[in-house]
Amino acid sequence: MKKLILIALIAIMIAGCGLKPPAKGSLDEVIVFADSAVYAACGPALSLALERRIDTPQPETVFTLKPVPWSEFGNSSSAPLILLMGRLNGEGEVSVYVKGMFDEETRKGVEAGQYWLFIKENPWHSHQLAAVICADDIGELKSRIRLGADEIFTEINEPVMARLHDMLYSAKEQIKLEEELFDKYGFKIRIQHDYLLVRDELEERFVRLRRFNPDRWLTISWVEADTLTDSLIAAERIRLGKLFTDPTAIYPDYNRFQPYDYIYTGGRMLRGLWAAESNIGGGPFFTCALHSHSDGMVYFIDGSVFSPGKDKLPFLQQLEVMARTFQPPENRKPRTENREPKTENREPKTENR
Repeated sequence: MKKLILIALIAIMIAGCGLKPPAKGSLDEVIVFADSAVYAACGPALSLALERRIDTPQPETVFTLKPVPWSEFGNSSSAPLILLMGRLNGEGEVSVYVKGMFDEETRKGVEAGQYWLFIKENPWHSHQLAAVICADDIGELKSRIRLGADEIFTEINEPVMARLHDMLYSAKEQIKLEEELFDKYGFKIRIQHDYLLVRDELEERFVRLRRFNPDRWLTISWVEADTLTDSLIAAERIRLGKLFTDPTAIYPDYNRFQPYDYIYTGGRMLRGLWAAESNIGGGPFFTCALHSHSDGMVYFIDGSVFSPGKDKLPFLQQLEVMARTFQPPENRKPRTENREPKTENREPKTENR
């Protein structure tokens, strides 16, 4: 299935060579413009593609669709995420507008089924993403969305993650701490401000960072293993949970494994729920895993959030942005000689987890 990057095919998208005002709004809300018949037929498939559920444990969705009448385009054109959905054989306002975006060659490609998904960054505002989904008729449009759900999600989610990355690291970054971890263990990771190094356990082979309000943890660990398997990831997550001052367990029924190549080719991710064994609470976690060919180690980057009664997904996404900056050691192994662990900023023994 081919994707065409939409490059200035309509005058409104190329008007104004000066600086564009920044987009305003939430990065988890997708403004959708579509004719009523098109949205009625294709909206459910689009929802499955973008409104992906993450249990935290209450269900939260990565994106939320907000259908808006075409007459309100002027009032909504500054949103960070805009999606237009139309058909070539349609006469509704949105379909007519979408057709007007294409030159003759592109239109023929849509008619032939060669093109259907178009992406344009910063069309009307800076830090904005516009997606256009178009097919010859409603049936074909619905089929394209259903079969291309993963592609639609990726093409919208990745620019959002990139934007989050820029926002997180536009302020302070803990360069000194990053260098200390690199010198000691050989791996690299970019650390956002306000995170504390609360555990640095050489013998246990893990490092834990923490930030408060709400509580969130990022843990890096490593084990020697010939292959990367889902059972290995689950076992390591269980081990890491036991190493909290207030030990935690995971719910196997909520474990979701998936490929994860954003850090390292061949990586895997586990998403799930944790709970403190003392029954004081729980929350969501993810564990990214990769097998480093340079030193034969499997590395784990684990993020977890504790924020009772509040949305947790935004903080989970921030942790994932940090996790994506991880780089395994290059042609060196983490040092494993006996050494006294650091005592500064240790995790409080009375911590409620």
